Amino acid sequence: MIKHTEYTWTKQPKARVSMFRATIYGATIPCGIVRIKKEDEIKYKKAECAAKLAVEKYNNKENKKLLFLEITNLNMQATAGALYYITFKAKDSSSDQVQIYQTKVWEKINTGYDIKVFRMV
Repeated sequence: MIKHTEYTWTKQPKARVSMFRATIYGATIPCGIVRIKKEDEIKYKKAECAAKLAVEKYNNKENKKLLFLEITNLNMQATAGALYYITFKAKDSSSDQVQIYQTKVWEKINTGYDIKVFRMV
């Protein structure tokens, strides 16, 4: 408890974010990082497009041939647009190996996508 002259406030529980997984203890945090389920079709489809774009840009930059398969975990943060934290499976067509990747993509308002992070887990 933090006491001030007229008010008494309690500290709010904080979200714990470990890499690309968000868990919230005891409260919903407005504009914080939240998990998006597949049932939320609109946000899920936007994130899927963002992940496919990230794979395409990675393939062009690194001269690779990854094929996006599916999202395994999706978190989103409301910003000036949306910030997607996406964990997904992709297959390397040269070796047929399925690997797990993570990407952080910022969907800007009216200006498209900006890939901030792309990495293999």
